[in-house]
Amino acid sequence: CKGWAYISIRKGRMYVPSKIVLVSSGVVLFGVGVALDVLPQETARLMGAPGTPAVAVLVQVLAAALLGVGILNWLSRENRVGGIYGRPMALGNFLLFGVAAMLLWRTHSAGGLAVTASAAVATVFALAFGWLLFFADPVGKEAQRSKE
Repeated sequence: CKGWAYISIRKGRMYVPSKIVLVSSGVVLFGVGVALDVLPQETARLMGAPGTPAVAVLVQVLAAALLGVGILNWLSRENRVGGIYGRPMALGNFLLFGVAAMLLWRTHSAGGLAVTASAAVATVFALAFGWLLFFADPVGKEAQRSKE
């Protein structure tokens, strides 16, 4: 949709298009998923877990889930998300990033800079999907744009 690649503030309301959130989260999830899939034992050791084959399989299962959600977000980038539109996708992403943010913040002091940065990124996406889920009004925005 034309005009969805910007952030505007009008009459005290901020409109963040869902396309920006979906594309950026899809790229991040896909990148992390590929990294976890390619380097599972190294990632497990980096996080403080033993690099055993069983742990590597669990890391690769996590990678598969992240790849799946990432490609879902990427392919849904042209859909409306907000209000009642795309609610299951927004809720799923909100839960993924919200739970990940809470878990990462809980262990950020022991994990170092990588865990703290991951926690910050997850928090930003949790807030963005929470905003899309509970406060966004994509139809009202388009109606307001058509009046101009």
